[in-house]
Amino acid sequence: MPTSSRGRRAPDAATDPLEEGEKTKCEAPLLSAETISVSADQHHDPTQDDGGPDLLGLAQLITDLKEVILQQSSIIADQNGGIEKVQTELAEVKAEQRALQSQNLELQEEVRSLRSQIDAYSHIGPFLCRCGTNPAEQRARQFDTSRVVGEDAEKVSVGAIRTNVEKDMRNTSEQTNWRCRAVTKDQKNPRRVRIACRNEAEHKEVKRVMEANLVTGMRVLRDDLSHQSGRCQPHGSP
Repeated sequence: MPTSSRGRRAPDAATDPLEEGEKTKCEAPLLSAETISVSADQHHDPTQDDGGPDLLGLAQLITDLKEVILQQSSIIADQNGGIEKVQTELAEVKAEQRALQSQNLELQEEVRSLRSQIDAYSHIGPFLCRCGTNPAEQRARQFDTSRVVGEDAEKVSVGAIRTNVEKDMRNTSEQTNWRCRAVTKDQKNPRRVRIACRNEAEHKEVKRVMEANLVTGMRVLRDDLSHQSGRCQPHGSP
C-alpha cells in the first residue's frame, strides 16, 4: 500500500548525519591540540627555567662537604696516632713494672736467705771458733748462670733456686720441713749463685739435686771450701 507523502516525517535538520559527521571532524583536531598543549605544560624541561643558580649552589655544597670530610679524616688520623703512642707508652710502663716486681722479689729472697743464715749461726751454741769453723760447715755449692738466656733466666733467680732445691730435698728425704741454709748471689759476680750447706752430707745431697735439674746454660762450679786453721774456744775467751 503506497504511503502518503503526508505520513512521512521530514528529517530533522539538527540530527542530520552528514552535519554531525562534519561537526565531529572539526572538533577532533581542536581537542587533540588542547591535550598536547596541556601535556607540554605538565612536562616542561626544568633547565629552561631559572635552574642555573640551583645547580651552582648544589655544586658548591658538594665541594664544601668534601672539605669537611677531608678535615675530619685528618683529625681521625691524628687521634689514631695519639692512641697508638699512648698504647706504646703504656706497654713500656707495664714492662718496667714487671721488671721492678721481679727485682723486688729477688731482694726479698736475698733478705730471706740472710735471715736464714743468721738463724743458722744462732743455733751453733755458745762455742764459736775464733779463727774459723769446721771445713764441712763452710761448704757451699756454686753455680754460674751467665749463659742462661731467654725465659730460663727467671728459673735461676735466688728465689726460684731456693724453692726448687727445698722442694726436691723434701721429696727425697724424710725432712718434710727442710730449708736451705742460705742462697745468695756473689757480690763480685751477680751471675753466680751460692747455696750454703750445713754439713758434708747435705752438701752432697744438694749437689745431686741441682745437677739433676740444671737449667740450660747453668754450670756447676768447683766446691767453695774455705779452710782456716785455728781452734774453737768458748765465746768470750781471750
